[in-house]
Order: sequence, then structure tokens, then C-alpha cells
Amino acid sequence: MVKLTHFEGKYNRQGLKLERGNIQFIIGLRKKTTEKKPQNYLLILEGKQRSYFSSLYPTSIEGNYFAEYQGIRYDIVMNDSEAIIKKVALW
Repeated sequence: MVKLTHFEGKYNRQGLKLERGNIQFIIGLRKKTTEKKPQNYLLILEGKQRSYFSSLYPTSIEGNYFAEYQGIRYDIVMNDSEAIIKKVALW
């Protein structure tokens, strides 16, 4: 399993692929969704190995999602050409 420690930032988006430096994500699409498992999710891509990162939970704003990785919540804002991943500050 790939171990990421710092992946916040701006990513270039090409279709279902997000890239920044040597970090790559793939947006996966579930065939069957539930309340706890939305249609989209992220996979970490390292070489030919893919590891599950998190579901992409949609928010009330189009193109905005949140994800959870190792107990930390992240906000993700995407459009057709880029994605921005930011850690959510907890109060």
C-alpha cells in the first residue's frame, strides 16, 4: 500500500487522472452506490499499483467534495482542468 504524507495542493486534471509531481490519483466510478458509498472515489496510483484512498463525498456545491484519509478530512474542489486538495482545519 502506498503511504502518502503530504498531498495537499493543486493537481492537473486530465479526465479521471489527477497529477502533481510524482503523486497521481485516479477517480474511480462505482457501479453500485449506497448512502455511505457515493459514486466517485479516489485511488492512489504508484507505477501499475492502485491503492484505495477515499470516497469522494459530494457537497451541496457542484465540483466540491470531501474525503477522509487516515482519520483526516480533506476538502477537494475540482473542475475539468484542475483539482485542489486541502486539509480541513478542525476547531
